[in-house]
Amino acid sequence: MCEDAVALGGFWSELLEFPLDDGASKDYAQFSPPEPQAKWLFVRSSPHGNSDRMVVALTSYDLDVDAERAVSLGATNDGRQESGGFEWVEMRDPEGNRFTFNAPPPS
Repeated sequence: MCEDAVALGGFWSELLEFPLDDGASKDYAQFSPPEPQAKWLFVRSSPHGNSDRMVVALTSYDLDVDAERAVSLGATNDGRQESGGFEWVEMRDPEGNRFTFNAPPPS
């Protein structure tokens, strides 16, 4: 759920480089990556909001470049983290939903 489906869908569409499907509006937007990946659907929420949230974790082979690109599209960089040999960057999309860029697991 989101405040503006076409704006948030547009952010994720640009970030993941999949065009929005035809018919996107403030109330409803989606894009459909090539099979077998899942569709991404954005639906405008009621003014009361929705507390159900998720964190999208994206694999990144260059954390700095991917984080900078996301910021240029409207995201917020909440900082780089490291634990147990794993590295990631915590981000927020334009509506404040959390996502991360994760470096591949250490070999």
